Parts: sequence; C-alpha cells; structure tokens
Amino acid sequence: MDLRLNSEDTDGTDPYDTLAYIVGSRYRRLIVSELSSGPSNPTKIAETHDIHVSHVSRGLGELADRDVVSAYGTDSRTRLYRLTEHGETVATLLDEYEEGEND
Repeated sequence: MDLRLNSEDTDGTDPYDTLAYIVGSRYRRLIVSELSSGPSNPTKIAETHDIHVSHVSRGLGELADRDVVSAYGTDSRTRLYRLTEHGETVATLLDEYEEGEND
C-alpha cells in the first residue's frame, strides 16, 4: 500500500483528509467506488447497490461540498455525477486502502 503522507492536490486539499471522510460512511465509499467506473446518476447508483436514493443524494451532496464529485445536466431532470480530479486521486487512494483492509 503506497499511501504517501502530506501530499496535496494542486488546490491545497489534502486527499488523505478527504479519504478519511469518505471511509467514515458506507454510502460515500459506495458512491466513490461506483463513480470511479464512470459517470452515473443517483437512481442508478441506488439500484446497483440496493440502497435508498435519498442516501445516495445526500452522499453526493456531501462529496460535492468536498470537491470529490461534480454534477452535470443541472437544467435537465436527470443529473449525472462524475469524479473531479481531486475525486479521482481520492478514489485511487480508496482502492489502495480497501486492498490493505482485505490483506
């Protein structure tokens, strides 16, 4: 597991702080893992993981506040979410973290 301490994204956000935040919630973990495969919408994420869409929507809002995800299609009925650059960095760290949990 290659977790480098004190690394920051170009905007000064510490990806490890964000990782710790994500690991604290099963829903945030599922959302980041799902979006690491590509853009998705709240309904599809909820159906894929058999969880209520309100949990997904809340998690997406929390992740957007931390610049992990961004929304597209705000003028349409269906919003698509994707990982930001910071979110992609954190998703990689999450994969490494989860691999370490399973060892």
